[in-house]
Amino acid sequence: METEKRERRKLKLWVRVLLLIIIALGLFLPIIGIYKNQTTVEKGKRTKLYSATINKNSDYKVELFDNKFIDGDEMSSDQVYISDLVKNIDLDLYYTYNGTDNSTLKYTYDIKAKLFGENVNNTTGENELVWKKDYTLLEEQDKFITNKTGFNITENINIDYPKYKETVNNFKKQFGMNLTTRLEITMNIKYSGSYNMNRIDKTDKIVLDIPLGTQAFSINNNYNKKGNYTIYKDNPIVKKSGTLLIAICIIIMLITLVLFLLIYKAIFNVKPKSKYTKELEKILKSYGEVIVEVATPVKSKGYESIQVKNFEEMIDLEEELRIPIILYESIYSHTATFTITHNNTLYKYVLKA
Repeated sequence: METEKRERRKLKLWVRVLLLIIIALGLFLPIIGIYKNQTTVEKGKRTKLYSATINKNSDYKVELFDNKFIDGDEMSSDQVYISDLVKNIDLDLYYTYNGTDNSTLKYTYDIKAKLFGENVNNTTGENELVWKKDYTLLEEQDKFITNKTGFNITENINIDYPKYKETVNNFKKQFGMNLTTRLEITMNIKYSGSYNMNRIDKTDKIVLDIPLGTQAFSINNNYNKKGNYTIYKDNPIVKKSGTLLIAICIIIMLITLVLFLLIYKAIFNVKPKSKYTKELEKILKSYGEVIVEVATPVKSKGYESIQVKNFEEMIDLEEELRIPIILYESIYSHTATFTITHNNTLYKYVLKA
């Protein structure tokens, strides 16, 4: 009778689906309401706090060997030069940083040279690096300014053009390779500091390319002469949340959660464990090592059957006889039969629903 009443109380499928949809909406819709009405911060108009203008420049003169073709012993910048007549290149590099306000900065710089040898790929037509050699023309210089608007760097470097040209010619003779070669001169600048608790960090460079291994060449400037550095202040726009609506959404979510906890067994048709099931699980958990479960019932024919009052006596028999306990459970009658056979005797304990 108790089982029949329990079956009658089971909810129909469409009712369970409807309740599940209501609970899902009761959780999902308030979450959307909270998300859309919470405090948000949006980007506003940016304000310029600090800026600096950067000027980069280079100038050079090319000194020549004595010759009867060109008047004078030097040539100015931005001309074409005959490589066999070049004695050296007197190079000046300039870097200026000028801020809108005083700041504290540490800056470092050095001057490096790199000799590149490149070969043209016959398939792709692109230059492939074959050879590279590094030179240091000026070791790293450390400088520091306090409460100043900026700094200036001016350095003079003498480039021994014949030395690099001879290095290239020796490489070509030894390996018999027709390479495109060039000397890259680079001033590397790095500075860091602060302005009104705002970080200033930047790396920059001045790069010049000097071709080698050609009868005539010109020097190429590979840098932008003007630049800038700017620090902005963000002015966020804060939109206040709908506090009352958020509170209502939270209350609806709590009510929905409580309702779900109360009726989830009915929705998912979760059957409570019976006393029989709990007792059987307890026995198997505690004494599973000495219990052997079988798929067919133990035949009692030919044995003297003795009914044991409780399972603890079965455990005592198992310890005394050193014979495992056989378990057969009938899923139809909800009974579990534990047996031990010894000689002509069958000891039996039956757990019923």
